[in-house]
Amino acid sequence: TFVAPRLPYPRIRSEADAFLETHHPSLSLPIPIDEIAESKLGIGISPMKGLKHVLQIGEAYITPDFKEIVIDEGIFANFETRYRFSVAHEIGHYVLHRDIFSQFRFNTITEWRQLRLGMPQEQIDWLETHANSFAGLVLVPRSPLEQVLRQWVSRVRQRAPSIDFGDTQS
Repeated sequence: TFVAPRLPYPRIRSEADAFLETHHPSLSLPIPIDEIAESKLGIGISPMKGLKHVLQIGEAYITPDFKEIVIDEGIFANFETRYRFSVAHEIGHYVLHRDIFSQFRFNTITEWRQLRLGMPQEQIDWLETHANSFAGLVLVPRSPLEQVLRQWVSRVRQRAPSIDFGDTQS
């Protein structure tokens, strides 16, 4: 058994910011997460029919050698935003949990599922929360988000000047 680290959110933000600075410093949107995975990290993305049904614990996983993200074919083909989030989530495990995940050994999806189901749920929850946070921070970087919000607030102020935004500045 293992004990997952309890990474504070500012640390995850720092890791996500460093990741973007290294791999996509322009922060142009949308973040080309699959291109970063394949071209810059050398991690292939492989759709697999029925993976979500077989795993019953998720829709994607990163292989123990960190060379491939396997994702449910239905998600890959039909749900672009979910696909992008899943890829970013698995990259989050790669960035944040590589030392932990490198200890896991499995050769088949069934072995991965058994390994995962044998882990304490509280520990899995920490790892999944970290990877979810990382994915959100990478796919929606702070500075472009703040810029869009400032533009939106400015437009709303022009149309409804009586709305009080508190200390928010346009």
